[in-house]
Amino acid sequence: MTKENILKTYFELIENPRNIYQNAQLYEQNRFNSEEIKPFLRLSDADIEAKMTKSNVLDYRPDAVKTEEWESQNKRFMNYHRSLTPFTLINGLPFNHYLGIKTGLAYAENKVVLDVGGGTGQTFVNFFQYPHKLTYFLIDPNLRLLHDQFIRIYPQLLTLKMGHILGFGEKLPFKDSSADIVLCFAAIDHMADYKQFLVESKRVLKEKGQILITGHIDAPMTKRASRFLGQLFSATFFEFLARKMHQLTNRVAIDDHTVHFDNTQVIENELKNLGFRIEQSEIIKGRQFYILAQK
Repeated sequence: MTKENILKTYFELIENPRNIYQNAQLYEQNRFNSEEIKPFLRLSDADIEAKMTKSNVLDYRPDAVKTEEWESQNKRFMNYHRSLTPFTLINGLPFNHYLGIKTGLAYAENKVVLDVGGGTGQTFVNFFQYPHKLTYFLIDPNLRLLHDQFIRIYPQLLTLKMGHILGFGEKLPFKDSSADIVLCFAAIDHMADYKQFLVESKRVLKEKGQILITGHIDAPMTKRASRFLGQLFSATFFEFLARKMHQLTNRVAIDDHTVHFDNTQVIENELKNLGFRIEQSEIIKGRQFYILAQK
């Protein structure tokens, strides 16, 4: 993206306030071209050129990994994405910051990072302290553009380049041992076959490479009810009510996951069976988990 285009983008946003529940303006990511991504992919040059769009997005979406359930849940998930608000962004950041410092990955430099299920690619700048020292690839089956809320907060997203690939975690187009870090933030429970994703992660990771997985814990109904009541009788009640009305208007699903986890053991066991070493694992406040493992 040129300096002129960046200036034009920010000029348009000046004196253009947004309501927290306003539909987002969307912006293209700053992407690597085909020549820049070729060294990392196991596809032929001709195949890459054929799959590359004019806006430098590589479309590598095989139908083989889709299931009827996945297609259905993905439609529900995309309603959630369209209704994403600054409330969600701001309140999700402490989790990312906690993970980055606890795992040490926030300070990564000179690494190749594959962000599988990475959505818009905002993790590139809201997780890593030195994104300009990384080679970052966004892999997601949906073409999700940058919401203006990200642009307002993270100016680096308009300048830093990333590889943008439309694809599934179960079938990655990368060469064997080509990545230092695989991220999977709140995406493993949206996959059709998360076990195959773990197999692919092992293949593409270098020796001693690391994988960081986060997801949601399926809380018992009693805990969910208690949480709901706590929000009703809190200082954020009116915000809570407005957000629920916004979600109903946009037909956001209560549950759009393809798989549910009530602990981390099943994923840890799969990783161990593949030869990974579990470095860290934690369930945070009974709602979210993360697992850090090394190949």
